[in-house]
Amino acid sequence: MKRNCFLIPFLLLSWVNCFAQKEVKISPAIILSLRKTIESDINPYKQDIYKIKLSKGQFASIRVYQKNVGLNILVCDPLDSLQQIVDENGIGQNEVVTINAKMTGDYKLKVIWNFNKPLSGQYEITLDRVEKSGGSIAQKAQQLFDSWYEKKAPGAAMVVVKNNEIVLKLAKGLANVEENIPLTNSSVFEIASCSKQFTAFAIAMLVDKKIISMDDDIRKYLPEMPDYGNKITIANLVYHTSGIRSTDVLEVTGFSPEDNITLPMAVRFAAAQKHLKFKPGERFNYSNTNYNLLVEIVARVTKQSFFSWTRENIFKPLGMNATFFKEDPGYVYRHKVLCYKPGKEGFVQRPNNYAATGSAGLCTSIDDLVKWVNSFDTKHLITKNMEALLITTGSLNDGSKTKYAFGNEIGEFHGFKRIEHLGLVIGYRTAIARFPDEKLSIIYLSNDNNDATYQRFYKVRDMFLNVPVEKSRIKALPDVNEVITRLEKKADITADLTQYKGIYYSDELNAALPLVIKDKKLVIVHPRLNEIVLSQVRDDNFGFIQFSRNTSNEIVSLTVLGENIQFNKIEN
Repeated sequence: MKRNCFLIPFLLLSWVNCFAQKEVKISPAIILSLRKTIESDINPYKQDIYKIKLSKGQFASIRVYQKNVGLNILVCDPLDSLQQIVDENGIGQNEVVTINAKMTGDYKLKVIWNFNKPLSGQYEITLDRVEKSGGSIAQKAQQLFDSWYEKKAPGAAMVVVKNNEIVLKLAKGLANVEENIPLTNSSVFEIASCSKQFTAFAIAMLVDKKIISMDDDIRKYLPEMPDYGNKITIANLVYHTSGIRSTDVLEVTGFSPEDNITLPMAVRFAAAQKHLKFKPGERFNYSNTNYNLLVEIVARVTKQSFFSWTRENIFKPLGMNATFFKEDPGYVYRHKVLCYKPGKEGFVQRPNNYAATGSAGLCTSIDDLVKWVNSFDTKHLITKNMEALLITTGSLNDGSKTKYAFGNEIGEFHGFKRIEHLGLVIGYRTAIARFPDEKLSIIYLSNDNNDATYQRFYKVRDMFLNVPVEKSRIKALPDVNEVITRLEKKADITADLTQYKGIYYSDELNAALPLVIKDKKLVIVHPRLNEIVLSQVRDDNFGFIQFSRNTSNEIVSLTVLGENIQFNKIEN
C-alpha cells in the first residue's frame, strides 16, 4: 500500500541539497493551463517544475499520468514550503494531486523520479480543474472524489453516515466499461476481505444461540481436518490464531483469484495440510482459510448453504435485498460491478471467479451497506451477548491481546475508537470503518485495481473526524547514486547453481515446482506462472525460497517462506 500523500515521508529532506550535490538538471518552471496536457520525461538527475497561480479559497486538481516510470510529486505553497508529496499509484496509472489554496500565489509541483525501477521514462501532466473550494466538509470531500475518478473509466462508490443519516453518498465511473454502464448507489460490488465481518457475525449468532461454542474443537464439525496434537478451536479461526495456512499460497502453484477457487477447494486445501505454521494460539497470523472453514462449519451445523442461511437470517431481516454470498464463480446477478486494470490499449477486465466463501465473496451495494452499519446502532439483530462478543479481540497463549475481533480490526485512531477492515481481491479495493462513539461510518468501494483507494478512504475519514494534517519529521533523502547502484546490483551467483535445479513436489498442495537454469540464473518455470527469476541473497536462500540439505550436504527440499510450505526434491 502506498503512503498517505498528506504526510511528508522520509524521502523528503533537502531535495534541493541532493540535487545540488549531484548537479541535477532543474528544468525552467512551466505554467500549467487548464486542460492542456504537457508531455515530458524524467530520470534520477532531472526535476521538472510546474506552477499554478491560485487565489486563497480555490481548489485545483492535477492529473499526472505515469506512462512508464514511477514519480513523486512534491507540492509547495507560494512561500516554497513543502506541503505534501503524492506517490499513491503505479506505472500506467494517474497520480492525482489536489490543492486547497490557503493563500494567494504560485503553487509549485516538483516532479521527480520515485527511487524505483525503471530509472527513466515518460509522463503527462494536466491541470484538470480550478474552482472555488467547497464550503462544508461534505463539499470538500466531493471535490476530492470528483477529481480522483473519470466518468468513462472504472471508478468507485462511497458513503458517509453520521447519526444513522447519510451525509454524503457518491458514485462515479463505470460498473461495466464494455456496455458503458455507470456506477450507482445500487451497483453490486464484491467487497473482498470486508466480507469477513459478515462471516463472523453468523458465527456470533450461532454462539449466542448456543448452537456452537467458541471453545469447540473444529474437528467436531470438520472431522477430515488432521489431528495436529493441539486443539484448534472456533475462536482460533475467528481470531486468526489457528496456525492454518492461507489459501493465498495457492498462487505459488499458478492459481490466482481470477481462477475458479471455491469453498470445497479451500476446505480440501486445509485438510491436506500436514502440519501447522505454529501452535494454535501462539500468535496472530491472518489467513483466509480460517474464514473459509467458519463458513463450512455454519453450513454443516445449520444444514443449509451459507448463501441461504445468511440470506434468511441476516440480509432479509436487515432489508439488504441486494446482498448475498457468492458460492459459484459463474453466479448471475443484477447490477453487477466488473473490475478492470489498465492495459496497453485501454482497460482489461479481470475475471471475477473467486468464490471461496467467507474470507471474501460477499456481493453488496452502498445502499445495503448503509443498512448494515446502522444495524449496530438499532440492534435489530444484535443481542447484548453478541454486542460484547463482536468487539472482543483475540487472546494469545501468553495472555497478550491481538487487535483482531470478529472480522474487524479494533483500535484507536487519534483518540477515536475505530472498527475497520480493508479488502482486496482481483481489481476490487474496499474499506468499511465505524467510529461508534462518533456514530460515524465510512464505506468506500472501487473497481479500478488501484491501491490508491485506501489513501483516498483515509483522507475522507480524516476530514470527517476533523483530524489535523500532520507533517512527519523530515529526514534525509537517500543518495541517488547509492539507490541506483542498489537497484542495478546483480545477485551474487553461487559457484554451482546446478545443485538447486530440479523438480520439487508438495503433497500438501499436490503441485510441483520445476527449477531450471537460464542465462546463469535459477528460474521457476511453472506452466501456469510467468517465469520467476530467483536471486540469491545468501547461502541456500533465494528471497522467498529457502533450500534445505541432508546430512550429505545435498539439496533435498525447498520451503516457500511466509506460508512455510515445503516442496521435496523428486528429480534432479
